[in-house]
Amino acid sequence: MASKTIYPLNPYSEIRTEPLITETSGLKVNRLSVLNKQPNQDTGIDEEKGVGIVSENYLLINNSDVKDIAWQIADKTDYQWSEAKTFWDGKRFMYTLKTQDPIGNVKVGDDVALGLQFWNSYDGSTAFSFRYMLYRLACLNGMTFSDTFNSYRFKHSPSSEGWDQIILDNSKRINDSTMNGSLEEVLNKMTNLSKREISVDSLAHIRDNELDKLPAGTWGEVMDHFLLEEPENTAWDLLNAGTNVLWHKEKPTKASLDQNAYVTEGIIKAFA
Repeated sequence: MASKTIYPLNPYSEIRTEPLITETSGLKVNRLSVLNKQPNQDTGIDEEKGVGIVSENYLLINNSDVKDIAWQIADKTDYQWSEAKTFWDGKRFMYTLKTQDPIGNVKVGDDVALGLQFWNSYDGSTAFSFRYMLYRLACLNGMTFSDTFNSYRFKHSPSSEGWDQIILDNSKRINDSTMNGSLEEVLNKMTNLSKREISVDSLAHIRDNELDKLPAGTWGEVMDHFLLEEPENTAWDLLNAGTNVLWHKEKPTKASLDQNAYVTEGIIKAFA
């Protein structure tokens, strides 16, 4: 039997909403549908795919607009940027940019770039927002954060009045000396990680404390990479093992991308 051709969803395909009255409460909501411009894997015909139900006043933003806004923000900063990792599961969308030049290094020859991580969703599960992140240039591991840097949520559609000012304000934040001071602090902590050797006892401690919620299978993958692939046995190598496993998964999920931030901040908290 011939194998089926799998057509991936296009994150930038058209979207539309149509009204829906729920049967239980009569509450009017909007049903969101994605027009998938890739053919259906069985019929080869373009089709619409329902992605969720949200309230009537939900401000829907197309992923293509998120990408445009990301570049509008980046282009007004003092840095030169390039596109990095994109994630799309049919409902939630992540788009990242990274600076073309390093913003610092953890140790000699181990440079780090600044990254911007944007999120969006068509089912209301993830707010349209962005955070700062870091990219290790030696392997393009993404290092994300949940609490270390402030996050910024966009509550207006691109057609709203004052959107240009929102873009300008966020661009200024990236250039702001306060943000740069926070980055310097994080880089200093990562340098400390590179000088901290990891023992069996310290692995047991972090597994039982800062990383106790990481699934056992994922922890095993991280340990395999740490023991077999990383050149030394420092906390920086442990961090790189974790981010390598979670950032470069063949089939990433929202959960695995969230775990990246959990591992990054947990290791910094434990050893920096």
